[in-house]
Amino acid sequence: MKALEDDAKFEEFSALHGQEVWDEVLAPVREARGNLHWRPAGWMEGMGYQAQVSKILRVRFEQMTR
Repeated sequence: MKALEDDAKFEEFSALHGQEVWDEVLAPVREARGNLHWRPAGWMEGMGYQAQVSKILRVRFEQMTR
């Protein structure tokens, strides 16, 4: 029961902060390419960035809930 509650809280946290973290992760690539609106082109590349975003969100969520 606690795990389901924690998952729901994490999903809510992710919905609120996900775009901010995406922008943070993509900022160096966007800056290097000179394109502030750059997005990953393929699903494999996108999954790599998604893994980074998910890890950052999980760490920040755990820090917040301690």
